[in-house]
Amino acid sequence: VEFEVHDLYFRNSAPIMVHISIRTADTNAPRISWNMGLDLLEGQSRPITWEQFQVVDNDDLSAVRLVTVDGLQHGRITVRGGKGFMFTVNDIKSGVVRYHHDDSDSTNDFVVFRIFDGFHSTRHKFPINILPKDDSPPFLINNVIFELCEDQEILIEKFMLQASDMDSSDDYILFKIIKTPQAGEIMKRPAPELTGLFCL
Repeated sequence: VEFEVHDLYFRNSAPIMVHISIRTADTNAPRISWNMGLDLLEGQSRPITWEQFQVVDNDDLSAVRLVTVDGLQHGRITVRGGKGFMFTVNDIKSGVVRYHHDDSDSTNDFVVFRIFDGFHSTRHKFPINILPKDDSPPFLINNVIFELCEDQEILIEKFMLQASDMDSSDDYILFKIIKTPQAGEIMKRPAPELTGLFCL
């Protein structure tokens, strides 16, 4: 491939030739042709299917074995409902290889498989994306006491009162008044950039 480098003043460099060399590989070794990873909810279990993870082998696909060698920090693999660290391509096609999440507050995991056919061996990482459940309440980040003079009003801003939620967007957090002020009132301004107003 030949490149030229251009700057903001439309000056260009001399042509740069980039050479790409292709190393020959052992085409008889099993390899991954498709790896979409796995998406599931926190605490859920789902099968690793052929639509997500595909293996090819030129010699004999039925002789290929997959062994779990690393990963699984927040879950486990089962084959036909029992403990499983080794399985075949047919097990993936049958949908009997399942990942079980341990219901921890985690957002990702992975499995590293050693894939071998009796003669050749490769390693491959299979990513797992975990979608969190909304099972924890929001928590306060800022809760600042503010002072104001008699007959004064003050804008309650984000640095005074702010909450966050680990399981969902902070945009969905609502503050509910459960006890009204004794010497004033809280009003909500219609402008979106204003959080609230306290009047004395």
